[in-house]
Amino acid sequence: MAVSTGSQLGDALRAVVGTENVLESAEEREYYSWDLSQEPLAVAEVVARPGSAEEIAAVVRVAHEAGLPVVPRGGGISYTQGFEPATGAAVLIDTTRLTRVEVNAEDLYVVSDVGVTWEELYLATSAEGVRTPYFGPLSGRFATVGGTLSQNSLFYGSGVYGTAADCTIGLEVVGAGGTVVRTGSWAHRNGSPFTRYYGPDLTGLFLADTGALGVKSRAALRLIELPLVNQAISFAFDTFAGANAALAELARLQLAAELFIFDPANHAIYRKLGFSFLEGVEWSLHASVEGTDEALVDAQVALLRGIAGRSGREIDPSLPLAMRADPFGGGLRGFIGTEGHVRLPVHGVFPFSKVEAAQAAAATLVESRRAVIELHDLRITYLTAVSAGFVVFEPVVWWPDSIGPYRARHAPSELVKQFGSAPPNLEARAAGTPCAASSRCCSRPWAAPISRSASGTRSGTRWSRRPSRRSARSRARSTPGGSSTPARSGYRFRRDAAGTGCPCHRPRPRRLLLAARAARQRLRRAAEDHAGRDPARPHRPQGGEAADAVRRRQAALCADARRRVRRGGRAAPA
Repeated sequence: MAVSTGSQLGDALRAVVGTENVLESAEEREYYSWDLSQEPLAVAEVVARPGSAEEIAAVVRVAHEAGLPVVPRGGGISYTQGFEPATGAAVLIDTTRLTRVEVNAEDLYVVSDVGVTWEELYLATSAEGVRTPYFGPLSGRFATVGGTLSQNSLFYGSGVYGTAADCTIGLEVVGAGGTVVRTGSWAHRNGSPFTRYYGPDLTGLFLADTGALGVKSRAALRLIELPLVNQAISFAFDTFAGANAALAELARLQLAAELFIFDPANHAIYRKLGFSFLEGVEWSLHASVEGTDEALVDAQVALLRGIAGRSGREIDPSLPLAMRADPFGGGLRGFIGTEGHVRLPVHGVFPFSKVEAAQAAAATLVESRRAVIELHDLRITYLTAVSAGFVVFEPVVWWPDSIGPYRARHAPSELVKQFGSAPPNLEARAAGTPCAASSRCCSRPWAAPISRSASGTRSGTRWSRRPSRRSARSRARSTPGGSSTPARSGYRFRRDAAGTGCPCHRPRPRRLLLAARAARQRLRRAAEDHAGRDPARPHRPQGGEAADAVRRRQAALCADARRRVRRGGRAAPA
């Protein structure tokens, strides 16, 4: 049956999932369309909440007939905008009604619906004496299996067993036309999901895709025997370099299920929660070791203690022990600070040899923006955590702002009562979100960050270590908020709030910035004087003779900018 947008679409979806599972009110659509990033893109036209793979397939077919994109959503505790619709004309699929868990302890796999949270999966499997190797992120009370596989997170168990994707055997996925496919040995007509590599690895195709390649409905994960012994050690270090060197040496042994570093700002947060022994500690390294044999765990802990003790000072390990005792207890409490700050993490994935340089670049970037940080009361913390074979370095930016619809619905009641009425702080948000995004350029020297303003528009430029070979049609352009980027010639770079280039790239003379700004302003005035504006592309003039004149003038300006770069900023001879 062909459907169109509007009431016909809602009627068709209600026929599939029931009236109570089609949400069309503005409040509900906004809640489901907004993640923790505080940067909403668009609000979905309708939200459908299917309860099975068959219903997902039917919803996808309805959306396909209506010509609308579908956006799958898990627990909603993401901060990457992975499930935020890019356009309002979209059907958002909430998967949290899919909650079945089937444990096969004999063959060591579990089949879980994607709407199951990691806490629910952990409780269901541990009751059978087993557990998934990676058993959830810190937000596992809210994060779902499907959302995590779409993002590929790590933390609990990752030091030995890797990420969520590394523990996945097979997937059940609904394709664009509503077809249902299974991967791995699960794809066999009479097979079960006991192994991933049954022909080409199609499972990996649908992992870490943010749901863009298909809507996951069920996942098969490996199981291990439930470890009954858990010990932890913690060490204090004066510098990040010392802590990181010890972390890398311990990580290569792959003995610690969790291995992570906290910074002084994180210590200040945990001291307020009662971990007073962190007073005076600059950087701390924490390791959790688990197993089924106490003597073996003792030996592994002794080995790790000897390595970390060469450069660190052992401290009370109650922090990693408390995290293991209630692994998912933090939940949304960690996304609202004790003073009402909201947080936006970003992260980079690094080999062991690159982590120290990434931290140094991030610290330099923070110092270069100290004035903006202090003006808007921003806070910066760092988490460094290990997965088997690599390290995740995660800067986190905190700023005072409204808590948003997701936090308001799920955060602890005392925090909502205290901070739920806080007004939006658009200036701090605009300062905080680009600050968080800009840390990516320190880990990716070939590309500058793509940030969004408070209105959701994209801004940013590209980086290059080589002179640009772009044609003369490349234009200087303005970024939201009045800042400017130079003409794309020679080395390309982006100015930060302090007026300097990114600290991890070659700085350019200020006179080049001023010359490029003047060229951009002349070009803009010429465009305004001699050509109309295309509303869809306001930075480009429309066609016609006037536009041709603008483009010729632009080519001359770009050529002049290139000559200035070659001459070190000096004007070309008359």
